[in-house]
Amino acid sequence: MPIGIRSNQPYQIAVSMSGLSNANAQALQPSDVGLGLQNIRVLGGAGKICTQSTHIIRAPFDNDPATSATVGASGRVSYPSSLGNLSGSTVILSGPQLSKNNSINRQQSDGYVFDAIFAVTPQFFATGASSATLIFSIAAGPNVPC
Repeated sequence: MPIGIRSNQPYQIAVSMSGLSNANAQALQPSDVGLGLQNIRVLGGAGKICTQSTHIIRAPFDNDPATSATVGASGRVSYPSSLGNLSGSTVILSGPQLSKNNSINRQQSDGYVFDAIFAVTPQFFATGASSATLIFSIAAGPNVPC
């Protein structure tokens, strides 16, 4: 799922989750849903490209969970990063200013986009609620020179 971001200062992206808590350990759990980030890229010609710094995908989220799943001894699929790695509001990405423009006027070409990748491997899950809400938020981040 591509997510577009814009900022005229160093930024950080955090994600929080609500829902998806089952009392039955055999039902779908947050750790059964892989979550990774990949492919951060400029969104048009007004995105600022820095030569000294990079955008940092925070560990353990720098992966494609669909291609890095393993099967544990219990027979349950596990991912290097999942919704189970989210605790409160978890910072997943940070970096330098995204826009060449220092004004508050948004343009369609003055930001970046990254892919949030979700994966659920087919397997048996006991009956339970299987709904979650994720909120991605952007805020001022640590000072990263460009």
